[in-house]
Amino acid sequence: SLSMAIRRNHDQALLASLTFEIMFKLSTDFPFGGISNVPGLLMKKAEATRGTPLSGLAVKATSDLFLLALSAVEAQRNLALLKDRPWFEIPMIYGNGRRAIIAIEKGSSGERAFNEAFASWATSTSVRASSTP
Repeated sequence: SLSMAIRRNHDQALLASLTFEIMFKLSTDFPFGGISNVPGLLMKKAEATRGTPLSGLAVKATSDLFLLALSAVEAQRNLALLKDRPWFEIPMIYGNGRRAIIAIEKGSSGERAFNEAFASWATSTSVRASSTP
């Protein structure tokens, strides 16, 4: 199984607009030697279509945790893809070199969660900007 958290980046030293944390929970008898790499995320129009990569940098933080920092330079492009595309694609490379892809549809509850997060982040940005001297 996996869990994915998406957060707005507040660390000004990290040139990222958003961060993704992807945590895998593998069984003790997982036959492929764990997950060695998650090179990024792609957004898709439909399950069977080719994905468009989000711009950012992916790193392996621990044996089961991968972090993706979305580029602040490409923030508008990434945001448009996150808003407009209903599918995520998570490519993985297993410890034994084999590859796999997980395709996830946001669905109505996912769309709602994204819209609420984007609205909240937009409000907090405007509030912070208006309070800056």
